[in-house]
Amino acid sequence: MLLTVLLLIPQWSIAMKMESENASLSKLVCYYSVEKTVWPLLSPLSIDPFLCTHIIVGFLTIQSGSPYISETQRKVCLEMKILKSKNENLNLMLSIGGLGTNGFGEMAHNETSRKRFVAELIAVTRSLGYDGIDIDWEFPAVGKPFHERFDFIHLLESLQSKAYRHNLLLSVAVSGSKLIIDRSYKIQDIGRLVDFVNLMAYDFHGYKWYLPATGLNAPLFKRSSESGYLATLNTFSAVMYWLSSGIPKEKLVVGVPTYGVTYTLASASWTDVDAPAVGYGKLWSGGQVPYPIVCTFLQNNGTRVWEPDARVPYSYRDNQWISYEDEESLREKVAWIRVGELGGVMVYDLNCDDFNFICGNSTFPLINTIRDELNT
Repeated sequence: MLLTVLLLIPQWSIAMKMESENASLSKLVCYYSVEKTVWPLLSPLSIDPFLCTHIIVGFLTIQSGSPYISETQRKVCLEMKILKSKNENLNLMLSIGGLGTNGFGEMAHNETSRKRFVAELIAVTRSLGYDGIDIDWEFPAVGKPFHERFDFIHLLESLQSKAYRHNLLLSVAVSGSKLIIDRSYKIQDIGRLVDFVNLMAYDFHGYKWYLPATGLNAPLFKRSSESGYLATLNTFSAVMYWLSSGIPKEKLVVGVPTYGVTYTLASASWTDVDAPAVGYGKLWSGGQVPYPIVCTFLQNNGTRVWEPDARVPYSYRDNQWISYEDEESLREKVAWIRVGELGGVMVYDLNCDDFNFICGNSTFPLINTIRDELNT
């Protein structure tokens, strides 16, 4: 029935205000990256303690099969507890993993090392007085042995048992790519073991040498020109695939990015989606930009274009091109999530929203837009 409801919502009426009796129960899960280097550091004390329902602090790594937390991470984790002292309903969680993190595969394949890892991770979490654990394994069995798909479930089973005993939440960060989903996840097992799933419904496109063309980071829907696998690279398709594979709707928390992805165009006169590109954009490093840089780009004669099928904007100036989310696209996307009575919204991350009044007269404009729409 839910699939039918979501499929029948007209794309042109997504922003229409519709009441949902579950809206007040929706999660707003915000990642905070301790050692983020793409933007001046965000102090935990600059965060409104009522902005998010959950803050997930990342990212611990794995060293010699054990969770490792740096002194900087530990210091920030303790500072974050000041927010909880002001809002006792705020849930603080630790995330371990993230893109490029090694160590999951070897640790999870052996029962003894799994049990030791789980005991140590629970101990770290409890020593900080945190409320839960997030596992961000990117990605089981991708480019690795297929048994990691099953080892992931064994790890979650061990964690779930211990977490339940200590009244801790358990979440996982998962991919929105069908190719990765089919390889990495036993979705029904994940659904029974975790409290919620953070669906990374972004990074659908980015500059790659073998695909040198502009694309949208987090489109809500496919564009009319897309077919086959390309037509699955959007939030709508990712959500539908997880739901149809058996994840409970109330456990599916849909991710949105506060960062944009950048490209350098091959020609400043060809600025559409799918325009030829020769590399990352030059606005920031690594092909990504925080939202304040997007705002500055627009304030300095950047041209904003609304993609009518995908329901997201992009902007260009000279040979620089950015795909990003803004307040308009997030209102539509969050309304769609709310109407579908999904588990809520995940934001990656707090650090890349505007906390220095660069975009306007308020801080965290993107996350505040999400919060307001969730509570409509």
